[in-house]
Amino acid sequence: MQTPSEYRAILAGKVHAVQHRIVESASRAGRDAKDVTIVAVTKYALASDPLIPALLELGLVRLGENRIPMLLDKRAAFGPDIGGESRLTPVPQWHFIGSLQRNKVRKILPFVTMIHSIDSERLLDAVDRIAAEEDIKSERSALGLPQRVPVLLEVNIGGEATKHGFDPAILETLMPQLLRYTNVEISGLMGMARLDADERETRREFCMLNTLSQTVRKYATETHPCSELSMGMSGDFQCAVECGATLVRLGSLLYP
Repeated sequence: MQTPSEYRAILAGKVHAVQHRIVESASRAGRDAKDVTIVAVTKYALASDPLIPALLELGLVRLGENRIPMLLDKRAAFGPDIGGESRLTPVPQWHFIGSLQRNKVRKILPFVTMIHSIDSERLLDAVDRIAAEEDIKSERSALGLPQRVPVLLEVNIGGEATKHGFDPAILETLMPQLLRYTNVEISGLMGMARLDADERETRREFCMLNTLSQTVRKYATETHPCSELSMGMSGDFQCAVECGATLVRLGSLLYP
């Protein structure tokens, strides 16, 4: 049985190792590692586990969840309450990274920092409409969150019929109409390589998404910066960094 100090020490070692690998990958690509942010995926941990407080102590404040019930449990456990004191310092910044149904949007909009998985114009329309509601705006304001909800457009870079996401072949033509929304901020793109892809194919898919990201950035405005690129998980994050990722979603590599 690990003591709390042993647990934190093991986690610190894992975080340091991952950060070192990010520095190496960024250097190979001629990038600054400071331009790459870790989203620590906490989906395997319960609210009662020591993982989240330990991650925050180590400076990993952006926490990713892909299931709404687990996200709500952890939000309830760690706060902060509206208008109240946070139960943790620093305060977690919750990123929703899983598939999102339109009828579930209202559950997370009051407190989520970013949604990575806007996979259709219909979903974007629902988020924009609900974000305009006064109670949602009031709750976000009380937490110091922006009125515009930051979102990433999920792109189906592998062309898989079973995967959600915008078709990369037509996303550029959609951008002018996607920028009309006034209650969301299109912060950039997100994509996942095919699970059965080898390293060469993964790199090809990530580089394709980076190229699309550069194209989308041409449409950026003050309210829709289109600058973030979320790609790469525990098994392929170094390739993602070399291909231009600004956000990497890491889970299993961080678990003690």
